[in-house]
Amino acid sequence: MFHAPVPTQQEYDTFSEYHIATDRWNDYVTVGAKIESAKNRLGYTSAALAILELVPLLAERDDQILSSGFPLFHPDLSTSNLFVDDDMNVTCLIDWACTSSVPKSMLLVCPGLPHSRNPTPLEFVDSFAQGFV
Repeated sequence: MFHAPVPTQQEYDTFSEYHIATDRWNDYVTVGAKIESAKNRLGYTSAALAILELVPLLAERDDQILSSGFPLFHPDLSTSNLFVDDDMNVTCLIDWACTSSVPKSMLLVCPGLPHSRNPTPLEFVDSFAQGFV
């Protein structure tokens, strides 16, 4: 499903270099319809079905997910809003200002961690990229 990392502006010294990289990325994914193709849609559908099976297992009780109401959604879930203990258990979640009730399908949205305003350290990016070489 994922063919190449999307360029981020922080990876380039100038906006011009970033613009060229995004153009090349767009050209790459356009050839062969890498993003929008029947094969890719099948991959996303398979991933969605697997997630649907796992979500009830993540809840203590099925009725937490299968309720008839609308769950709360925290739109700014990021590493800066989570407190964890030494065992990596989430102990506190802050910044509830824009929280709203949403359809249950929103529980399947993967949060973007870390937050985009806190770019990933370059050593992590390099390690991630080396995994594909």
